[in-house]
Amino acid sequence: VSTWHAVADRARHDRSTVLAVGSDAGQATRANNGPYSAAKAALEALVTTLAKEEHPHGVRVNLIAPSLIDSPLAAHVMALKGVTDPDAYFAQLPWGRPLALDEVAAACIELATAAHWSYVTGQIYPFGALR
Repeated sequence: VSTWHAVADRARHDRSTVLAVGSDAGQATRANNGPYSAAKAALEALVTTLAKEEHPHGVRVNLIAPSLIDSPLAAHVMALKGVTDPDAYFAQLPWGRPLALDEVAAACIELATAAHWSYVTGQIYPFGALR
């Protein structure tokens, strides 16, 4: 919210696109994940509210919500959760694998910059997740 207040005037002037990156945990809740899921659900509410508030100013606001991204942080979190067989854990994910960072980055760039998305605002896009 503080960041938005710092950039709002410029974003409105430029009729900018805001793309937040969250997690499927905002809706796909899991055991032992309460605070994280609550934070991601709050981000979803913030994005949809901001989209409604900024629409009159020509600002688009959307959220991409990826499932697990293959990264050192994901490996660390899985270890904290007691995951001892990452391949078995991955088999439970949509498509049986984590997302690659470049897949998520490409989706973000597409959604934020491609002209054919210019009509879209206030949307949450699950990426790699089944809801």
